[in-house]
Amino acid sequence: TGKFELPVTTLAFEGVVGFRTDTDFFGRPYKRRQLGEKVIPSNGLTLDVKPLPAEGRPPNFAGHIGRYRVTASASPTNVNVGDPIILNVTLSGPPYLENVPAPRLAAQGSLARSFRLPDESTASEKVSLAADGTAYKTFTRTIRALQSDITEIPPIELPFFNTETGKYDVAKSNAIPLRV
Repeated sequence: TGKFELPVTTLAFEGVVGFRTDTDFFGRPYKRRQLGEKVIPSNGLTLDVKPLPAEGRPPNFAGHIGRYRVTASASPTNVNVGDPIILNVTLSGPPYLENVPAPRLAAQGSLARSFRLPDESTASEKVSLAADGTAYKTFTRTIRALQSDITEIPPIELPFFNTETGKYDVAKSNAIPLRV
């Protein structure tokens, strides 16, 4: 948090600086581009970075800022206790999802009580961009049911600070029916 000064910077490039009239082989006039170096300065900028509010902060908030949606899928959904279930959790949200961390599954009580969860650092990740410009990031984990009375993988939750409303919110996937 605090004020940060971004200094003036310049962009130097070669570009069209004008045109000159020339003649072709048959003596007809045509315009020819003239290239030259251009230098464009930026303005200076001061950023005022404010702290996130403590009020309303969900206990499992992991620093996600922006507006997010969460979807989830699993395969297989007909398993025995202890069988591996591939869980794919997809986030959509701000255009730059490269460094966005996965939802913390161990912080989600009903999921942590019913399933053996992998180490958070073992998730595989894939970032993609849809034709409409929406960014997606998919995290893949292997989970395992701990008892036979489980009927679903509960909704995956992602707490985030919504910059549009200035408040904390929670994106949730749908529950995934499961037969153990």
